[in-house]
Amino acid sequence: MEIDRTLEPWIPERLPTCVIGDLDTATGRLEWLDAATPPPLLIRDRRIVTGALNGTLRPPLGPTGYGVGPPPVHTAQLRPGDRLLLFTDGVTDAHPATGELFGERRRADIVVRV
Repeated sequence: MEIDRTLEPWIPERLPTCVIGDLDTATGRLEWLDAATPPPLLIRDRRIVTGALNGTLRPPLGPTGYGVGPPPVHTAQLRPGDRLLLFTDGVTDAHPATGELFGERRRADIVVRV
């Protein structure tokens, strides 16, 4: 993949993660690829649509020569009023001084309330 070949010389010791997406606002068609991040969340009618945006995960960007082929491009049809939440695992893995992880459940609760 071109992005891997481009990044490898610049950041050989790092493994950048990302979601790259393209949303056609006229039709609501979303296309995206996921490079080692949690899948985006689709929020519809103040509820998380479970599994709506799950797809095949690819390794982080940058490494080449490991048999990593082009990433799969996923598609979804969004509706007016839908919201997307893109986040890193740093959100769910964060923890306050109490030591308890922020976690998936807390993230979901905050997302649907806002």
